Amino acid sequence: MKTLTFTFLFFIVLNDLYAKPNLTPYVFTNFWGNQKNSNSYKEPNSLNELISLVKINFKSSTKYRVAGARHANSLTAHSKEMIIDLHKMPRYLNFNKTTSTLTISSWVSLLEANEYLFKYGRVLSGTPSIGHQTIGGSIATGSHSEGETPLLSDSVSSMSVLLPNGELKEITDEKELSYHRVSLGLLGVITEVTLKTIPLRRYKIISKYQKINELKPLEIIHLSNSTERFLIDYFPYSKIARIRKWQTIEDDSIETTPPESEIDYESLLKFNFGKLSFHYPPLFNFLMNQELENRLNKKTELVSAYSPNILLENFARPDEKKSWGVRLLYSLPSKTKDFEIAVPIASLLATLNFITLRMNDFYKENNIFHPFPLFIRFGKKSKESVLGMNANRDTAFIIIPISKDEHLQKTFAKELINKYSARIHLGKYSFNFNSTLIFKNYNQDDVKDFLNYRKKLDPTNLLINDWAKRLISRDIHLK
Repeated sequence: MKTLTFTFLFFIVLNDLYAKPNLTPYVFTNFWGNQKNSNSYKEPNSLNELISLVKINFKSSTKYRVAGARHANSLTAHSKEMIIDLHKMPRYLNFNKTTSTLTISSWVSLLEANEYLFKYGRVLSGTPSIGHQTIGGSIATGSHSEGETPLLSDSVSSMSVLLPNGELKEITDEKELSYHRVSLGLLGVITEVTLKTIPLRRYKIISKYQKINELKPLEIIHLSNSTERFLIDYFPYSKIARIRKWQTIEDDSIETTPPESEIDYESLLKFNFGKLSFHYPPLFNFLMNQELENRLNKKTELVSAYSPNILLENFARPDEKKSWGVRLLYSLPSKTKDFEIAVPIASLLATLNFITLRMNDFYKENNIFHPFPLFIRFGKKSKESVLGMNANRDTAFIIIPISKDEHLQKTFAKELINKYSARIHLGKYSFNFNSTLIFKNYNQDDVKDFLNYRKKLDPTNLLINDWAKRLISRDIHLK
């Protein structure tokens, strides 16, 4: 009898293991590994499948969000009901030689788009540095580079959008485009985009190091206006800045050389005392400070040039996690986290002084280090998008490494918003603020118009997740 019972139970177990399908839901994980979602996950294989899926969601009142390359470290693509991933959709790329525009599927990566354009001697303007990001995701979240057209979304001349009711609509009206260019995924699914392109140029990069207090506001404004691209990497621990100016090379006879090297973190860490420096932050800070002081004392301008092939090689690929810089970022003490703001160029130096005080106090109190600088990029003002970080003002974009502690982050961010007219990068936004504070430094009439437009397109809030609720908290009462 025991043998019979055992055999029966054994058969049940085998049947459960092999006869039934695996019902474990797919776990959606973003690029950084800090967001996971195991709810319904759909991967349409065609535009018709996508349209059918959106129409079904509309009829069944199923909430959903669309995932691009999963680059965002915020909860932009998170959904308690459904995530739609477009990476299996057919890709379309077409360059119009007459208008120098690129019409492209929104789920194509930035890297793939630029590789395609290189054949025509063109490139996207305002291309962010993360090559695996999708065109649609970069546009919707306001991803940026620097220069005359810092946001990729500023280059959009038209787009096709699958609205929440399942209607596929071509957006060409300039007013409507100003809402869709940085839509945060609140207005529908971007399916196709037509983008203006620029000539693929060779650049001369001039780098120098100087103390931040030697920079003057008028000098910064002049540099941002007189050079095609102007960047500052600022090390708050030493108060030294590396200033880089990009200028077009017209003379083809100028030899192309590798770009001027970054601070050599890798060599520092390969020394015998490199590992010890992680446990003794003052030692690492001392080494970094010595390296910066050496470069500062040289008082020479370092010149290098970018060629098309170097541009392509340095454009970040999906396996960039393997690079030394990113591995170092992952190994940093868990107390730190980056977030990004944008301030008017005129208030940059005052903002940096404030950030320096806050960061150095935080690092000293917690006995930690951060070897990377504040990355500061400059962009011209734009009227192309209502919610662009550079909307209606010349802008300095600042990436800040600061505490992971949510209370400290919120306090710090509030001070920057209230005292220095800062705007938080909405695609990276993760603070539990209401929309009044989030949009304080945007044009209020424009924000109101955007929210009313959103309400018109999505009256039942199908595209609203917990992250988006904060952005539209003054819009309507949410379910």
